[in-house]
Amino acid sequence: MLSRLRSLFRPEPASPAGKVRVLEENPPHAIGHSYHSSLDFLDVLQCHEGLPAPDWRRVMAWLDSGEAHGSIAERWPEIQRAWALHLRQALGPAYEISELGSTLLVSTLPARQRDMLLTFVEKSQQRISRLLHGIARRANGALTLVFVFEDQETYYRYVSRYYPDCGEFALSGGMHINDGCSHFVTARADLTLIEPVIVHELTHAQVTHLPIPAWLNEGLAVNSERRLTPTPAEFTPAEFHAMHAAYWSPETIQDFWSGQAFHASGEENRLAYDLGQLLTAQLSQDWDAFAAFANEATMADSGHAAALAHFDLDLGEAVRLMFDARPDEGWSPRPASWGQPSNA
Repeated sequence: MLSRLRSLFRPEPASPAGKVRVLEENPPHAIGHSYHSSLDFLDVLQCHEGLPAPDWRRVMAWLDSGEAHGSIAERWPEIQRAWALHLRQALGPAYEISELGSTLLVSTLPARQRDMLLTFVEKSQQRISRLLHGIARRANGALTLVFVFEDQETYYRYVSRYYPDCGEFALSGGMHINDGCSHFVTARADLTLIEPVIVHELTHAQVTHLPIPAWLNEGLAVNSERRLTPTPAEFTPAEFHAMHAAYWSPETIQDFWSGQAFHASGEENRLAYDLGQLLTAQLSQDWDAFAAFANEATMADSGHAAALAHFDLDLGEAVRLMFDARPDEGWSPRPASWGQPSNA
């Protein structure tokens, strides 16, 4: 299914956004032009905590069957809008669906904030494409879905569908979810607080076609966030350096390479994001080499082979030198010790 979805992602020229359109129609019961070839949309919806999302495997099976009478790129926006309409109905009358350009927003925001957010998302997508030239791709034909929930409780009700039933997880202000249909979710807050989250998550959306490791995925997102929506840092560079030097070792660094550190809570999570940003910033000083590296880096070895090929660099040695640690071969990615690697 991922390979078919990735076919949606190819370079798309920027176009004028136009005016905001509000969707007021009722949620459709089916997708398609005739009874015999249509997709029963109500039948493929799955509710979790009272909030619906399609069974994307069944949706893709319908698209692959030939009964859709159109390409994925042609049908996908129709399916996305249908989902948004059903979600709005489940959330209640305070929610509205609005579109600007290729962005669809489900929210309770008043008109002025709504329009500002839609415009910000449209412009941010264009700026990220330029910033990550040669790496980022926008979905050609697909809509960028943004769900802004009224409160944290509704936000966590929704995202709980994508978490295991038990465990300890880091809190979040928003996330990009690439489970069947790529979309971005956050909770309503002051617009200036939402903006860095939007840039961060839109960056994830524009590199979703690449099987990159978690540290690179998050490093790209954090660097885009800091470039386009700078905010005061939580700690000074000297404070962060000391925290990194005290925490990382040949043992703990494997959680960074595997991606597990990005799912942890507390200090490990904070330091993983900062280290991903630092390593990404260091490698991207030679942009052409970095773009080639990013297009070849994989989760399987955390980008180790690609770094050797394009920078003649051992990733473990690069991190060790950043924190003046003692020489030790154990700093390099060791996939055999990870279990299942993660791209966060």
